[in-house]
Amino acid sequence: MVRWAYEYQDQCGNSTSLNVPNNGLNTWRPWSFYNTQSIATNINSSSGSANFGPGDTFDFFISTSSSQTPTTTSIPGMHWEVHFTLPPGIIPNGNGLWESEPFDLISFNSGTGVAIYSSISASTYGYLISRNPKIPLMVDPACSGSFAGGISYEYHLKGDSTYEPVHICEDGPTFTVTCPSSGPAVCVSNFSLDRTTLGYTDMTETTPIPANTSGLRLDHVLEGDMVRWHVEIDVNETNLSSAKALLEYDTNNWFGTQADGGIKTIQIEYLPSGGGTSTISNNLDQYSYVQNNAGKSNHSVDILGGDFSTITPGLGDRYIIDVDLKVSENSSISYTRYMPMTGILASSPVTSAANPTEHTCNFLTEEFGVLAYKDVPTTQVVQQSLTIDGCNEFGMGIRFHHATYSVLGDLFPNEFRNFAIPKVVDILVPVGVDYVSGTSSYRGYGEFLHDIADPVITYNAEPGFHRYSWTNDGSWSKEKASVSYAIKDVNFNVVANCTIEDWSFSDERLGIIVLPSTEFEIFRNVSLPGRSINMGRSTNVRNTQYLPLSYTVSSPTPTISTNTQNAEWVVDINNTTSGGASLQNTWIAIEITNNNIVPTLWDSTTEIPLIGYGTGKYWAQVGDISSSGKQLEIRSNDFTVCGTDSFDIRVGQNCSQYPTDPDTGYPLGSSGINYNCSEEVIQLSLSTQDPSINVTTALGVPPATYDFCDVVPYSIDVNNAANGFAYALDADIKLPVGMVLDNTSGVLTYDAVDYAIGSGLILFNAGTNTYSIDISAIVGSPISGTNGLPGVSVPEPNEFKVNFELSFTCDYVSGSKIITQINAESGCQQAIDPNDGQSEIKTNPVNVTQVPSNIDYDISVTSDDNAVQACNETEGISVEITNQGIESDGDIEFVVATIDDAFNYVSGSYVAGYEWSFCRTNGINRSSSGHSNIKMANS
Repeated sequence: MVRWAYEYQDQCGNSTSLNVPNNGLNTWRPWSFYNTQSIATNINSSSGSANFGPGDTFDFFISTSSSQTPTTTSIPGMHWEVHFTLPPGIIPNGNGLWESEPFDLISFNSGTGVAIYSSISASTYGYLISRNPKIPLMVDPACSGSFAGGISYEYHLKGDSTYEPVHICEDGPTFTVTCPSSGPAVCVSNFSLDRTTLGYTDMTETTPIPANTSGLRLDHVLEGDMVRWHVEIDVNETNLSSAKALLEYDTNNWFGTQADGGIKTIQIEYLPSGGGTSTISNNLDQYSYVQNNAGKSNHSVDILGGDFSTITPGLGDRYIIDVDLKVSENSSISYTRYMPMTGILASSPVTSAANPTEHTCNFLTEEFGVLAYKDVPTTQVVQQSLTIDGCNEFGMGIRFHHATYSVLGDLFPNEFRNFAIPKVVDILVPVGVDYVSGTSSYRGYGEFLHDIADPVITYNAEPGFHRYSWTNDGSWSKEKASVSYAIKDVNFNVVANCTIEDWSFSDERLGIIVLPSTEFEIFRNVSLPGRSINMGRSTNVRNTQYLPLSYTVSSPTPTISTNTQNAEWVVDINNTTSGGASLQNTWIAIEITNNNIVPTLWDSTTEIPLIGYGTGKYWAQVGDISSSGKQLEIRSNDFTVCGTDSFDIRVGQNCSQYPTDPDTGYPLGSSGINYNCSEEVIQLSLSTQDPSINVTTALGVPPATYDFCDVVPYSIDVNNAANGFAYALDADIKLPVGMVLDNTSGVLTYDAVDYAIGSGLILFNAGTNTYSIDISAIVGSPISGTNGLPGVSVPEPNEFKVNFELSFTCDYVSGSKIITQINAESGCQQAIDPNDGQSEIKTNPVNVTQVPSNIDYDISVTSDDNAVQACNETEGISVEITNQGIESDGDIEFVVATIDDAFNYVSGSYVAGYEWSFCRTNGINRSSSGHSNIKMANS
């Protein structure tokens, strides 16, 4: 059994205490704690005013607003009763409306004037307090005498037998009732209390609103406004000993006597009956003010004193009085919202010889109220959501409250009244969020929202905070003073950065600090420019939940052992965030300490450009990574890792932006300040495998003895006997003196396919008689370029053959050897060690027969005749060469015939003698003896 005991004083001052035995926890329901306000008005009067006569009807209307309300599940059958206390002479005129549903008249006690209405028949919203009830009322046709009155009301929550909270206790506006009476008096025939300070036609504030504009509510004022009390008094009694015009209302020092408020001017005009000359007085001494006279504030004008002391008023005379008052800017208004002035009555109390007791003919009333604003607005953080979900942008802002919402709506229809506008908004925002460029906006509540320039941001202005400063450039919209809560919002978007969880406020709260440099311009009396006010420092926070992002980085291939010039690693970025949020602004960095790998980054078949940021350091912006994660590949075909080496992979992410680079961190605007975020780091490694080159050569067909004029085929067989591929293959063939390589005869054979070796790939060093052949540049060859020669680790052939043709000159020394060297690099671009395998080889001695030596020539030259020949005629020349030597020692002879430049050789005229014993190799005639004839033509 759970027992509740409570003592409670409601808003109406009623005290209640009760022991409540119950085994449930829902019995005690202090609903009266709800934040509700109301305001009541007299509307739809049959007489058209708040001054009624016998039989007049009118409605009494309550407008409510509430930030909370009980629900239908709180108490079955829960509803509201409103107890109205009516003044004598006012009676109910039937059932009312609970907004649009029935509002039943339950009872009326004519003795106490209490009429009870119930929302029990309002089946849909009977439980809801904010339903604006309206009841019909009537002035009792049998009333007698004039009086002023008002209606008070209380809200009672019904449905729980143990507890009946009384929620709202308020008073409605004053109204007057004039019923027939006997006896002479001085009567008020006309009364108004109207604002004379007018606004503008629109928010440009360039054209004042004309006073005769239809629909103006001159009974609504702002602090600082000028108000005219206008009253007309008709004299219906003679021999007056005292007479005054009296304006009274419930105690409020709204006009007061302060320097910025109270009476400013007065004009009293006396109009005698019959059309005589009027008398006008502006004597302020005829005016008096009492702030509290038995609970009433009194303004009175003595119409018999001052400049009128010599006038004796008679029947039918009239006084017209205008008093200009200013509503104080520091008036004693209890709430910063629209407050109706209650108990307003205008009368003309008099005493006379016939009736020395102060008496009055009647009362008139008016509606009047002040929209009171705060000298310094209060502030509230505006936040789009109480949950920061990963990288989602969310709205923040600061709201300035100048007053509380008016339940009457627009208090200044058909005119523009601006009360205040911010000039500078200066706030501190936690460093855990970053401003989103181009998202600032401003609005006065009820007006349109419009963009404003980005703030000037001072980073780390205070520990844990950046400072955002906006300055109104004159384009910020102005707001009607009474449409709303008098709210002004400066809104902007932010996105969480990686420091979001280092909350600037404790207990996971996000907020804004308003700085005293925030400045408003106030226009209380429509003066331009207004006066400036500065805010006090205020902290505004909201409990906020952050849903963090999380991710891991891994690789299924952390260690790569390659036998080629290529390496590839797979990197998985795994988004482990709950709820599927994306990782925004994700980046990857590759840091190679020894700078011995040149990487590329790939997303499937798309290469992602890498940016260098230091020796051996590369990074790239990867973008947003969804809940499914992302797989990247790091590839390299350019590395100098010979053996094994490792390098680091760094992966980072920040919702707000990318870093300048991974080492510099994330920039705070253009401040030059950076911050860092946590990262995930893994290590990858590379091992390379070396090749082993072996070479054999073959020269023609054994035995290796050749005739001097033979063309000798030469072949080189190469194989790779290790796992690693061989690259940059070339062959150096060093021939002995007197041996020549035909650079047009080269052929590479790989996998039973021949590939021609272009002469441009063969370089000749005459000094060493060495021919260098670039094997890796052979067009179309499967082992050319970056392909390389496979090793034994793959099924592709690991060998190739190169063939050339050789020939001899007369300088050849029989028995010389050919030296062949195969050069190559491993996948790590290191030249192979000649001792690793057999990459260099010499042929057996190459023996050649019939090489002449010790040559002793006898040469004779004769011509057909010695006469001078004409042009285009021919001359025969005979050359005879005799070798007088016998030995052949391997030397090479060259026979050169040099002809005078005046002659050209006649093609086809050469005839060798029968004695020649010669061979023609590479265009060179070699002979032991003989003669030849040629013809030459004179050119």
